[in-house]
Amino acid sequence: MLMFWFGLCMSAFGGEITVSTLNIGHGRGTGTHQITQSKGQILQNIDLIAEEVLLIKPDVLALQEADVKAWWSGNTPQSTYLANLLQMSHVVVGEHSHRKRLNYGTSLISQSKLQEVDSQRTPSTFPLPPKGFVMATVMVERQPIVVVSIHLDPFKASVRDTQIDTLVAELKDVDAPLIIMGDFNVEWGQELDVYCSRLNVSPYDPLNQDSTFPKLNLRLDWILASEDFEFVEYQTHGIALSDHRLLSATLVLSTK
Repeated sequence: MLMFWFGLCMSAFGGEITVSTLNIGHGRGTGTHQITQSKGQILQNIDLIAEEVLLIKPDVLALQEADVKAWWSGNTPQSTYLANLLQMSHVVVGEHSHRKRLNYGTSLISQSKLQEVDSQRTPSTFPLPPKGFVMATVMVERQPIVVVSIHLDPFKASVRDTQIDTLVAELKDVDAPLIIMGDFNVEWGQELDVYCSRLNVSPYDPLNQDSTFPKLNLRLDWILASEDFEFVEYQTHGIALSDHRLLSATLVLSTK
């Protein structure tokens, strides 16, 4: 578990937000595939996710590979199920894979109302189903903040470039502080630094080698923030909730 705390003078900032992100892998936990598990086992896995997230108490939680209505996980709308466990009232879901009885994608779960919701589906490397992102605006001390949950292609940089093109286009008219989080399927030093430049966001300590995908010992999951923010706390949670690790961060909004 990696955790950082910075003793910033809170009076210099105008608002604080805590966010978390996790690729839940359809609720399969540490299993090899969700098809090998019963509905009950999958719900138990999501219960464990809720227990860990409740310790963080995020204002906004981003999920990737969250099932909406999928036969392999018992047709449970996983984002809504998790939101109920967390007692968080607001959920938006992007159904990027929309096949018969196999709908899933990214989502945002929030303590506060999510407004100006947008969901975009993006093509992926064949034969993978589409990926995508969902974005919304949340108010923090009367300041609108745009939050994004995103999942990029795991195989080809050219496909990820196209997916980022879509996000850049959707954000071109946004004039608000921005947090983008999710499974980028890429490490720093590859194309992620270019994506950050194009999106005008930055990660916490990009050269840190803390793994978020232990199977390959890679840092593939990120919380990126616009220059309006300072990271106050950042944590990679060591508990195994899926094949990815849960991330959380507390950020403060500058009034300068």
